[in-house]
Amino acid sequence: MKRPVINLYKYLLTFLGLAFVYWGGKVIIVTKYYSKRYDLIMDHTNVRWPLGLALLAFGVFFLYRAYKESSKRNTSSTQLAETETICVACQTPCLIDDFEEMTCPHCGGELEPLAGFYERHPELLDEDTEPGH
Repeated sequence: MKRPVINLYKYLLTFLGLAFVYWGGKVIIVTKYYSKRYDLIMDHTNVRWPLGLALLAFGVFFLYRAYKESSKRNTSSTQLAETETICVACQTPCLIDDFEEMTCPHCGGELEPLAGFYERHPELLDEDTEPGH
């Protein structure tokens, strides 16, 4: 059974984003804090809007990055699989984005998609790389 991949980066950015949004909203709404432990009153009345809006902006930025990065990573892995090619002559793997023609930049041979290459060309397999050896 294949285990799902947990994207900790996404969860970390989501947590930070929610924490900053909460903290920014709290600074805007509640302007005075009292600490019983240190017997200290902190008054944020003069800086509540700039500080609160800055914290909210950081929170929104972290949330945006969390979901933009995760969608980019998901699409980039599928796009990479579609652009991977291999040269039939020299068996060098290449990406289609590296050049415009479907010829190998090393030897000028024809390029084919990497997926299923050795099923289409079993004669190119070495004895050491064949399944079961």
